[in-house]
Amino acid sequence: MAGGDVAASGVSAAVAANPTARSIRPIAIGWRALLVALGFSSVASLLGWVYGLASFATLFRWVTLPGALILVLLAVRSAQGGAGGIGPVLTVGAFSGLVGTLAYDLFRVPFIFGGGLLLLSPVESYGVLATGASHSSGWTDFVGWAYHFSNGIGFGIAYAAVALRRHWAWGVLFALALETGTVLTPFASAYQLDGKYFVIGIAYAAHVPFGLALGRASAEPERVLHLVGVLGRRTTAVAVLGTLVVLAVWLRPGWNDPDVTAGAAVSAGPSLMIQGGRISPEFTVVGPGGC
Repeated sequence: MAGGDVAASGVSAAVAANPTARSIRPIAIGWRALLVALGFSSVASLLGWVYGLASFATLFRWVTLPGALILVLLAVRSAQGGAGGIGPVLTVGAFSGLVGTLAYDLFRVPFIFGGGLLLLSPVESYGVLATGASHSSGWTDFVGWAYHFSNGIGFGIAYAAVALRRHWAWGVLFALALETGTVLTPFASAYQLDGKYFVIGIAYAAHVPFGLALGRASAEPERVLHLVGVLGRRTTAVAVLGTLVVLAVWLRPGWNDPDVTAGAAVSAGPSLMIQGGRISPEFTVVGPGGC
């Protein structure tokens, strides 16, 4: 038997042993449209803000959070056999979105620590914008990173809803299209990316592993579902919750920055400290004429 036949037989046997992997069925176009809309509800608060439609905090409260809650409820309902059979799509999309976001961030690490580029600043600014805080803190950093992963998972779900069993290259194209959106929308000017071609190039390159994760998972969803079946039915949920726990340990959302406390003791209102080439807090909201 040829090597390819052996591999194919192995996958077939794995799928046959896993009822979850066999249960993938085409879902109705209405469910697909709903999953795409819910998948993009996370990034909607960022896009709405850069276009001046409403404040980030308002859109986060009334669009992003309800969208996430509905996805969770649909996941619970689909696990009980309902919700139009969308369970496999949710699993593949959420799993690949989480893995892809991790790959995206790991790709950027050498440029952050080796090149001194502030590639994580936008992520941490999201938390300040989403909470409406006056300055950044461990809490806003946590919210920003959670929002960052929410975007990645949402994109994964939206892609899986329309591209299940498509060639993996479509996933890469989808990811590059997402980055093109940041270049062509007011996001670029909001975060002063205009003309910074090296930084933009890194962002495009980092979206390739993100797209590969989405593309490969949706191209062969049975493999993902088999892996989830082996690890446990709640693997995706545990992975998402585990990511939040790691973020909480790293960012210490309940910790009070002593520099902020010291600044508040000197003068009321927004304040920051510059010491040893470091600004603390990293983000401070100052209104017109307030500086």
